[in-house]
Amino acid sequence: MNRKKQLQSAIVGIAMAASIVAAPFTGVTTAKIASAESSDNYAKLLQYSMYFYDANMCGTGVDANSQLNWRGNCHTSDEVDYGFHDAGDHVKFGLPQGYSASTLGWGYYEFKDSYDSLGLTSHYKTISDYFCKFFKASTKLSGDTVTSFCYQVGDGTKDHNQWCAPEDQGDRGGALWTSSEGSDIAAEYAAALALNYINFGNEDDLKYAKALYKYAKQVNRVASTGIGEFYVSSSYEDDLAWAAGWLYLATNDSSYKTDCANYQVQYLGWVHDWNNVSLGAACVYSHITGDWSKVNSWISGQTTSNNYLFISQWGSARYNASMQLCALAASKNSSADYSSWCKNQMTYLLGQNPANTCFVTGFSSNSAKYAHHRAASGYSSYDEMNQSTVYSSKGHTLIGALVGGPTSADGAYTDSLQDYTANEVALDYNAGLVGAAAGLYSVYKTGSVDSTIEGVGNVKVEPVETTTTTAVTTPEPTVTTVTTKTTNAPVTTAAPSSSGVYKINPNETIDYSKLPEDDRMIGWEWSKFGIPANEKVTKVEINISSSKNIGKWQGAFGTSTTVAPGYWTQTSDMQQSISSNSGTITWNVDTATANIIQYNYGGELKWGIWWIDCGTFKIDSIKVYTTGSSAVTTTTPRVTTATTTTKATTATTKVTTAATTKVTTTATTKATTVGTPAGTVNPGTKATLLGDVTNDGIIDVRDVTILNQYIVQLTTLNEQQLANADVIADGKVDLKDLGQLKKYLIKVISSF
Repeated sequence: MNRKKQLQSAIVGIAMAASIVAAPFTGVTTAKIASAESSDNYAKLLQYSMYFYDANMCGTGVDANSQLNWRGNCHTSDEVDYGFHDAGDHVKFGLPQGYSASTLGWGYYEFKDSYDSLGLTSHYKTISDYFCKFFKASTKLSGDTVTSFCYQVGDGTKDHNQWCAPEDQGDRGGALWTSSEGSDIAAEYAAALALNYINFGNEDDLKYAKALYKYAKQVNRVASTGIGEFYVSSSYEDDLAWAAGWLYLATNDSSYKTDCANYQVQYLGWVHDWNNVSLGAACVYSHITGDWSKVNSWISGQTTSNNYLFISQWGSARYNASMQLCALAASKNSSADYSSWCKNQMTYLLGQNPANTCFVTGFSSNSAKYAHHRAASGYSSYDEMNQSTVYSSKGHTLIGALVGGPTSADGAYTDSLQDYTANEVALDYNAGLVGAAAGLYSVYKTGSVDSTIEGVGNVKVEPVETTTTTAVTTPEPTVTTVTTKTTNAPVTTAAPSSSGVYKINPNETIDYSKLPEDDRMIGWEWSKFGIPANEKVTKVEINISSSKNIGKWQGAFGTSTTVAPGYWTQTSDMQQSISSNSGTITWNVDTATANIIQYNYGGELKWGIWWIDCGTFKIDSIKVYTTGSSAVTTTTPRVTTATTTTKATTATTKVTTAATTKVTTTATTKATTVGTPAGTVNPGTKATLLGDVTNDGIIDVRDVTILNQYIVQLTTLNEQQLANADVIADGKVDLKDLGQLKKYLIKVISSF
């Protein structure tokens, strides 16, 4: 491996972005290629591609976390534990680790349904957490301020002068710490930690992410001391934009949104990679604004041909895979559709190419076999290797690693242990591949996972039955004001089962794009379900279908209540994913809410749709489960009556994910009950910051959450918190204050 040449290649590539080449698919032979292996087995590709990270785990947790039976604890005397070896070597470089972890997190954020439906979420979470342990162990905090952080463990030159398994290496150089540089690396750490918080809800990750980002903005300097020729970044602004975007989605703090906008490059001209995350930063900013035109303008120009996209000689396959990830993200979130282009590119990478070689190791019978990788090669020294181009008899099959691939536009490639241009493998190479595999599976649903894999001691393909926390953020918050509307489409109620199930069949097609921005809730009168007065609702299921994969839904449920003054309650924002063209959105109704539902006098069940990936879908039926077993049958139009609610920008909900062929993620929420006793403010206690219910010095969605919990009597507030919560200054804390606080956060009002 020669990182100096790689760095030069990256810099030259950026300068010569206009020369990106679409290489013809010439001379392709397919006789040796099994289609199930190489053309579209995206389930297996996602599964296998994550195992490269098991091969490169470092530290005292390898035995417990790596699934490979030929890897074990290594470098146990490192100053900073955990993390991953960079490539075929064993240095823990900060920049590619931060880039890889954040890019992996992005892929999961976009295509969570693929991991869930295949039972691979647990494996990914192990990898992501292992990265984050390293980032946090590398950071010294004083309060919310970084006093120093580690941006590299191991000496690149010393490490490269030795060839052996990591378990046998011993000392490979110390750690590099700084308190005055490294904005690029600190920002990448911050992005990875913010994404891990968004994806899995670890508050500690968010704390470190915010501190590292603050540090990165303060020092405004890339890391250079002690790095030498390895991974010297050409800028840090792109890293700040990337991190700021994810921090905004994690916190709804508008200052991060402003930074993400300010650090954007004017023109895109390169793929998302370790030295330039401008395209990734543009994608996350598109998530925030909902405008993907800038991203699509660049990507569309690179995807006009089905020929192999050849960007750079060094590691061309990783650039290609990264472009696929970006294109699939844009396809999922905008009107553009690059999925067939990505499918074609992946077909090339998986074996249908002039070299007749699958560039993912261990994946198929024609996979590259001799990746430039010390641990897998089986050699204990350079002398033993003696310039051999193949592995030792003591070597191992490296599973799921993306090699560098073609070194020219015509597909030239050599499968040689000595060829680090074509056969290098690295953390950043696989980051784009994993995301692209997840995206392709999300679109095409082809292939299956393996239950036995060479070198894997215990293949873990398991449903996610644990409860995790997911931060759900909508791109642009709105106040949802529902106005009176009636449709004449008949709704037929079917007879319930003996277990107390009441069903209506709306058979109504919904086009999300045609829902008014101020009215994205659909309602049905409770009376039409025919629920007897002595029964209580326990669950609501909305069964929907679409002509394509449904994907992610974000929204909420609401109901009319018998409690004054508002006679209304609504869940926190929820998120569920359906990885097929039909499925069920579920609301598990808690007892407190069930006891106050207004079934008469026009009381309604409502379903809010803040976002749904498929765009257009049909509501086939609605099932309401109760504690009883009787019902009636009726036909009626759907009616939405006047009421006003506010949708918070960000909400954290408990999510239980069951990995089955069709995954439905159920968010269990506490209802906001209207009319609970108001709190009285002590006249002698003055507010330190109106709206700061948590009393932490800032006003954000957490203040809404705590105030909401207080109003429904799930928590208590001290005198200072009550004073801060009384934003309308009437001496008491109630729903009026909650309403004003929500309006402030979504910028309907600018002050209290």
